[in-house]
Amino acid sequence: MKKFLTALVLLFLLSANVVIFAQTVKISDDIVKLETRTGTLKKDNARLEQRVYAQNSIANLEELAKGLGFTKQSEPLFLDSQEYALIP
Repeated sequence: MKKFLTALVLLFLLSANVVIFAQTVKISDDIVKLETRTGTLKKDNARLEQRVYAQNSIANLEELAKGLGFTKQSEPLFLDSQEYALIP
């Protein structure tokens, strides 16, 4: 009876160990997938940051403003009456 009980406990512990090992392997695979995804997202983030910096350059903003009609043509300023502060 003692041997049967010992064998049963060992069988239970062995099966618990197999289940825990399987879960550990699954978690390890999930970690690898998440690390890969994180690397991909970091690369995309760096690429998008470069695009934002390029879009915010003065030359690009000026070109976008011209395309949207936000530029004002400079017009000369004429002085109609010319007055002097001091007449000699």
